[in-house]
Amino acid sequence: MALSKFIRRILPLVMLCLLAFVAYQITQSKPAAFKGHASSSSRLVVETEVLKEGSFTVMVESFGVVQARTNSELFALISGQIQSVSPRYESGAFFKKGDVLLTIDSADYAVAVQVAKGSLVNSELALAEEEARYDQAQRDWKKQSKSIKATDYALRLPQLRAAKSNIETAKAQLTLAELNLERTKIRAPYDGRILNTFVNVGSVIGPNVQLAQIYSSDAIEVRLPVANKALRFINLPEQSKGNKQKLPQAFIENKLTEPPQIWQGSVVRTEAAIDAASQQLYVVARIDDPFKNDKNKSRRPLKIGQFVRANIGGQQLEKVISIPNSTLYQGSYVYIVKDDRLQRQPVEVLWRDQKTSVIKSGLESGQHLVTTLLGQITSGTFVEVKNKDTSKETAEPTPQKEVSP
Repeated sequence: MALSKFIRRILPLVMLCLLAFVAYQITQSKPAAFKGHASSSSRLVVETEVLKEGSFTVMVESFGVVQARTNSELFALISGQIQSVSPRYESGAFFKKGDVLLTIDSADYAVAVQVAKGSLVNSELALAEEEARYDQAQRDWKKQSKSIKATDYALRLPQLRAAKSNIETAKAQLTLAELNLERTKIRAPYDGRILNTFVNVGSVIGPNVQLAQIYSSDAIEVRLPVANKALRFINLPEQSKGNKQKLPQAFIENKLTEPPQIWQGSVVRTEAAIDAASQQLYVVARIDDPFKNDKNKSRRPLKIGQFVRANIGGQQLEKVISIPNSTLYQGSYVYIVKDDRLQRQPVEVLWRDQKTSVIKSGLESGQHLVTTLLGQITSGTFVEVKNKDTSKETAEPTPQKEVSP
């Protein structure tokens, strides 16, 4: 019984001493000295590319609507009833310069030609008679007294001039009658295509009646806006310059095909003023002969009124560093690896498109750019470079493959 009481009294003291000893050991113990860096198993694994300087061709993105180079409204120059129409006089049909699209009843105009021919014959007869009278007047006057000066009227000079003038008038009337007869055949003014037709066989037309809306097929144009920041990267054509300059190329994308086809054209001119609504400069790209026969039938022509996207060839930048947009964060910094640590590197961008950014300052050749997509991470974090021993140049965007028209 006494032993039991002693144990109950001494046990708390023993426990207290034991806890004090453990606490003392913990406070007095020192961690083992850290040698080296963090273990490779705990590091962040990233991929990198070794930066190198190279050339980069600027491609300025734009958009626009396809339109004809020449767009016309077809009118008749005479009045009459349409007698026949050509198979080429249909919406969407192609025609060549000089093709007869419509014919007007020519009976009245054929009669007018015959009347004009008759008037010319009568005028020629009148001239012959007047020339004979003129010669007779000359002979009669020579028989008269030499002291009296003959007048022009007495010698029939005005009458002769009038007869000659009537000949010229009759010839002009015949020419006009023949021209009107020819105008009964309404011909195409150039190689082109019918956009819309407005009359048909039996319609009575006049000079103020529109027959069709047509456009030329020799070239199409696209009006393209250019952002102000991109103007300095394009050698814009200025027609006021005396020397000929190389026209910038334009690559027009036709999305009506699968896969989309690229038509190559040229920027032929700029508009005279900045657009008031968008405050941008518009340039005009032209594609020559867009409807020429394709033997392989591999291309579909661009359609008038079609919305298209375009890339305008700009300047070629030399000795620049270009990086993928995925490696650029908030448009202002990238991550590089130095001494196995991540380092946040501020950069200034010179040019940027959908895939690539060209760096103006902040990066140098030989630096290891992190290509792995990172979230919020602290600069100075230890990393393991997966492809540390490989040297890969940052890929440049290759110009789009073109299909020459």
